[in-house]
Amino acid sequence: MKKTYRNTATVALVALATLTTTTTLKAKKGDTKPLPKHIIKKFDADKNGKLEGAEITALRAAIAANKKEIEAATLKRFDTDKDGKLSKKEAKIAKKTIRLEQKEIKTKSLEKFDADKDGKLKGKERKAALKWIKENYPNAIPKPLVSPKCKIPEAPAAQ
Repeated sequence: MKKTYRNTATVALVALATLTTTTTLKAKKGDTKPLPKHIIKKFDADKNGKLEGAEITALRAAIAANKKEIEAATLKRFDTDKDGKLSKKEAKIAKKTIRLEQKEIKTKSLEKFDADKDGKLKGKERKAALKWIKENYPNAIPKPLVSPKCKIPEAPAAQ
């Protein structure tokens, strides 16, 4: 009987070493970084520069939806035997393919859209690059909304 991974998300997450689940958004102690400014800006409904209450809930919901999107895309693209899970062989192929593809996408995006040559895509550069990626890499596995090294605020306590 072939060994399979029952949790496609785990395969994709471990394989890429860049993906995470909403329940394991912890980095190594002392190895965290703040949320990217564009994420704070996107979810900061009251525009006070920080995420609180419902904004944190919305961020966590978006991360969970992103995780499901990544799982579904990974399974659809790499589950060649269509058994609903990734075998070790499928996971190995997924890992290698996704790494190479993401490296290629990053390199080409920076070459084409990094107008100020600072090594980062911001604002209009980012929007143009995302549009180009969708057009040129329609089957690319989505990247996680935030890095697993980011410190995600705790969800507000239920009242």
